[in-house]
Amino acid sequence: MKKITIKELSAIAKKGDILLTSRSSIISRLIRWIQELDGDKAIYTHAAIIPTSFAVTHYILESSSKSINYHYIEKYHNNLICLIRNNLMTDEKYYNGFVNLLDNIGQSYPFYRLFLHFIDKLGNAVLRMFHVKPYIQTSKLITKDHPVCSELIMQFLIGALDWKTDWKGIVPDDLHDLVLINDSKNWQIIFSGILINEKKAKKPH
Repeated sequence: MKKITIKELSAIAKKGDILLTSRSSIISRLIRWIQELDGDKAIYTHAAIIPTSFAVTHYILESSSKSINYHYIEKYHNNLICLIRNNLMTDEKYYNGFVNLLDNIGQSYPFYRLFLHFIDKLGNAVLRMFHVKPYIQTSKLITKDHPVCSELIMQFLIGALDWKTDWKGIVPDDLHDLVLINDSKNWQIIFSGILINEKKAKKPH
């Protein structure tokens, strides 16, 4: 599997790129389990946005357990990442998407929404067992504009690309499928592999 350092990643990443990650933390394992309730294998458990300042600060914009804010990407060392880019992204579109996020920056992480996603996935899995079309969407009914990571990305993409859709109820693996399968002609994978520590990347003398 390919490997990349933060320095190397900052050289190829552009503002507006989306970063998907897969971690082994407790909350990440919980998110993966929730995603797989519908029977499909889930790879990615988190998503973030590459902001304008990334090349200099190495900070990403994300909705994480700390808060909805800018956080240093180093915490994703030794984890699987996937950097994807929309081919139609421009400075103006990036700005339009970013404006959609301003009211969220600084808010606390909405842990309650994970429970809503769980209810949706579990309920719909039960309905499928009885050959009933899934329709439970509590995550779309109960919200105070506090998005989890993938919902934050959807808010950005709705503003940037003028998507006519709802940001609520999207989980990281849904986001992956939405852009790389359903809209593949407008997206490309810039890098997929492991983010490694700068020191570990150096060869011994």
